[in-house]
Amino acid sequence: MERNGMYPDVYSYNSLLHGLCKAKEVNRALHTLDDMVKAGRTPDVVTYNTIISGLCAVGKMSVAYRLMETMNGKGIDLHPSTYNIFIREFCRKGHVDRAWFMMDVMMQKGCTPIVVSYNTIIDGLCKARRMQEAQQLFSQMVERGCQPNPYSYNILINGFCKIGDVSKAMEVQKEMTDKGFCPCSVTYATLVHGLCMAKRFQQAFELCTKSVEAGCPLRNQLYRKLIDGLFEVNMIVSSSELVQMIINRGYAPDVVMHYANHLWKVGRVGEALEVLRENALKQGISHRSGAPVELDVKLQSCA
Repeated sequence: MERNGMYPDVYSYNSLLHGLCKAKEVNRALHTLDDMVKAGRTPDVVTYNTIISGLCAVGKMSVAYRLMETMNGKGIDLHPSTYNIFIREFCRKGHVDRAWFMMDVMMQKGCTPIVVSYNTIIDGLCKARRMQEAQQLFSQMVERGCQPNPYSYNILINGFCKIGDVSKAMEVQKEMTDKGFCPCSVTYATLVHGLCMAKRFQQAFELCTKSVEAGCPLRNQLYRKLIDGLFEVNMIVSSSELVQMIINRGYAPDVVMHYANHLWKVGRVGEALEVLRENALKQGISHRSGAPVELDVKLQSCA
């Protein structure tokens, strides 16, 4: 195109830059930016964000920051997404304090942080087990008029579960519900796992029941973990109720086999065979899913 005296438009340049940065060809991307300007095309926020993101991805944070200052010097209004690139990268590297400082710089420049900005730093603080500061920043977000989204609450819930404070995680979940946000599968899974780790199997069972009733299926591994816990504290009836709910909704047929395994191990072979006969076989489950071979053999004789 350039040989014919025709130059790409901004959209075409942006597409080219995206491809170069995705291929980690950031030096070529910078040269292309120069060519773009020489061709009389004015780079926009997308142009700069694409290159800044590419530079950050290859560890050239200082070059990326200088490019952002160039944007500012040329009178281009900095968008929150530009700062969010740095915030995300700092948090990814574990430099959450630098990310927080970047948000302060962002506000000093008159750019208002958005929920993604806060969520990224709160997540970084939670991963660093700095839960008190995470809560403080969450409160500041609300005070500044930026409304949390479901992901904001899930971040805190996960953070508290990671440090073993499941009670606080449950409080956050209640606040989330009070604000009108419905828990999703991630919310339920995080709390159920946290409750199982704390050996609070009764609460884990009740919450798991709610998740099934709400149509939010959990991972098969989590169902199996909960069944393990329920048998550990001899809550076999609750385990049976959970499995029946799973069957009724067509979730996780291999969990039925896991439940039957437990029944077999505690000597309730008749019940195990009944579960398999009525439920597992119609799902096409065999001992290859993890059931004892003895169950499969006995079941064949009962068929």
